Parts: sequence; C-alpha cells; structure tokens
Amino acid sequence: MRGWLRLNDGEASWDPWSLLFAGDALPTATLPLGSSGWVPTLQLTSYVHRVPTSEWLRARQWAVIIADGLLDQRCELFDDANQLVASSSQLAMVRLPSGI
Repeated sequence: MRGWLRLNDGEASWDPWSLLFAGDALPTATLPLGSSGWVPTLQLTSYVHRVPTSEWLRARQWAVIIADGLLDQRCELFDDANQLVASSSQLAMVRLPSGI
C-alpha cells in the first residue's frame, strides 16, 4: 500500500504527535488480498525519527507476514527530501477470504 499524507487542519505542519498518528493512518496492507478491512490492532510501536521538511509525506505500508489470523505490518513515512521521518510496526488480527 502506498500513498501520500497531509494534514488538513489549516496548520499543515507536522509535529511528533501528528507523526505518531500518521504511522497508523493508511488502510491495511491486506485490502488488495480481499481483507474485510476489519484489522484490530493488538500491538503498535511507532518511532519518530525527525520532523519533516515538507507538508506532504510519502507513505509505504506492507505486510511482513500473514498467518493464523494475524498480520505483522510495517509502515514508513518519508518527507520530500526523501528522509525517513517516522516508522511503525503493527501486530493485528485479520480476516481474509478462505483459501488465502
């Protein structure tokens, strides 16, 4: 899953608190596999590496492993200088169509 994130509160400047939120803002990486979208978080760890230099953040999120109804997912956020500004790791439950 890839996308772009921007704050829409009139301020448009990222701070450490908003970066923590951004690390869990994308739809689940299992949607292309037919996931119901029901992905309750069991554990979420987020890291803020630096305050971004830009209004927009480039995001990429992927599933590391899906097994036994659990999803291990990672997310990375980059500013327009291509600097990693935040990252997160999430363990969640997931429902997929049978046979996947």
